[in-house]
Amino acid sequence: MKSAAFGTVFGALLAVAASYFVTQKLIESSQGARTAREPDTLAETLQRLDDRLAKVEASIGSMGGEVASLRQETAAAREAVAGVQAAGEAAGGGVVERASFASGRGDAAAGAKTSTVSAPELEKFKGLLARFFDGEGEGSLSTDEQEQFWKLARTTDALEQVIDGLKNEVAADPRSTEPRMELAESYIAKLLTVPDGPERGVWSVRAEEQWREVVNLEPTHWRANFSLGINFSYYPPFLNKTGEAIEWLERSRALLADEPVQDDQVRNYTVLAGLYQRQGESARAREVLAAGLARHPDSEEIDGALKRLPAAPAAPAAEGSEK
Repeated sequence: MKSAAFGTVFGALLAVAASYFVTQKLIESSQGARTAREPDTLAETLQRLDDRLAKVEASIGSMGGEVASLRQETAAAREAVAGVQAAGEAAGGGVVERASFASGRGDAAAGAKTSTVSAPELEKFKGLLARFFDGEGEGSLSTDEQEQFWKLARTTDALEQVIDGLKNEVAADPRSTEPRMELAESYIAKLLTVPDGPERGVWSVRAEEQWREVVNLEPTHWRANFSLGINFSYYPPFLNKTGEAIEWLERSRALLADEPVQDDQVRNYTVLAGLYQRQGESARAREVLAAGLARHPDSEEIDGALKRLPAAPAAPAAEGSEK
């Protein structure tokens, strides 16, 4: 549709140019042959052609803007697909940075064969999985442990056995929240082992369902509220999930008043502040980070985020003050 419109405008431009050329020839002919056409009339014709040419040029200019807008929409659509696929990369036991998974482990898993894990290996894997989500993702594991974790997750049925066991626990005691949180974490781990594509979205949705059910069972469960907020914060603005992410993270921030201070709570403040900045609310972002620094005075992450905020506007001078 865009290309057809552009062809129409371009054809109109050629027609105007041809008319302009013919008119110029008529003027030259009129000077020698003294045609019956009056000079004022020819001048008016030229002016009309100039006006039409200007309109066509303006149309072409606006078409360029539409093309640029279309390119932006296409880029946003691509970003949206990536955001949906990565929506669950933050798990209930701790927030895992996307950058930690940029090494293509999912692609490597595409052609991997699954073998049955031994009992000792399964126990080892369970321990690595728990540490993975209780800390800072891969940063909680040594290099050798990371290699062992991903090898077991990709090439054996260890993760499937963990998921099946947790599903049985949930079925046996549906009102217990911890098996559901662990199941959500396992779904996220599974998401990270599959190639980019629709399957990632499936595992992300399954994790989200468990977090929501935990909140239904225990509305004051900080980590479930927090995980949902982080989950939606990964969606690009194109999908209009920023407000939902803020809502969940504000809920989890309020719940921190009854929680012991822990390092993994820092991101409740930094991610929430980043979302407010995304909406152009720097004052709200500053308030959130200030509250976070009061709770975590030694946090370099919060302090750095505060320093990167735009300077607060100066307070207006009091009426009647000296200048």
